[in-house]
Amino acid sequence: MTSVLLTKDSQVAVWKYLSSILEKDGLSVKIMTDHEEFYSYVEAHQFNEIDFVLVDMSSVQLDSFNPYSLFLDEGILIPVVVYNDPFPQCDRRAFYWALKNEEYFNPIFTVSKLAKYSTIWIRLQNLLESPEINPYISCICREKEFFPEGNVSSFEDFLRKNHLGGLKEKLISYLYDRKNRKAAVSEICMYLWNEDSQKTRRHLCTLVHELRNFLKNKNVTFLQLLRVSKETYMLSVISAG
Repeated sequence: MTSVLLTKDSQVAVWKYLSSILEKDGLSVKIMTDHEEFYSYVEAHQFNEIDFVLVDMSSVQLDSFNPYSLFLDEGILIPVVVYNDPFPQCDRRAFYWALKNEEYFNPIFTVSKLAKYSTIWIRLQNLLESPEINPYISCICREKEFFPEGNVSSFEDFLRKNHLGGLKEKLISYLYDRKNRKAAVSEICMYLWNEDSQKTRRHLCTLVHELRNFLKNKNVTFLQLLRVSKETYMLSVISAG
């Protein structure tokens, strides 16, 4: 399955990352940022080469530029997904995309005829709302800048790219082995220093503080080091899958 995306330069990095995930689900995304090149390419390759197009609403002025109407006027009969349209409920985006195409292209495209795209559209819908991706997607609110080297999605990638070493790596690896579960302060101290005392607990607080700052500065969003209670920590791990 193939799609062509029109977006703006600031969204290319996050879409390259998204595309690498979607490719595993069978969707190849060609990313373009020039309007004229985008429409020329779509017009030339519309027959049996493109399944649907993706449009970034922040890259066009939808009040004066409607991609649905433009495609219809030009006789380009390909489903259009304005993926960051703010109107649908987050968990209803895939159905909304089908409805919008039915509204403009009926009877060529209807909700039932577009059902073959439902799996990949729902996958995209869920990725767009994931905490790992959502802050970097341009919509009404200004998006955060996406740094590929920081936005790794597996713990192995994180360790390989960041070379923590020492107690920091030992601590985060210990917590990752217990991901999304509470870990007692006393057990962590015994693991790191073979001693649970006020001194080792102060050392642990310092380590946790340094790790949190490291994750924040590296823009690693899929790992969150939480203080659940006075006596427990937890590493919250958000999966991209």
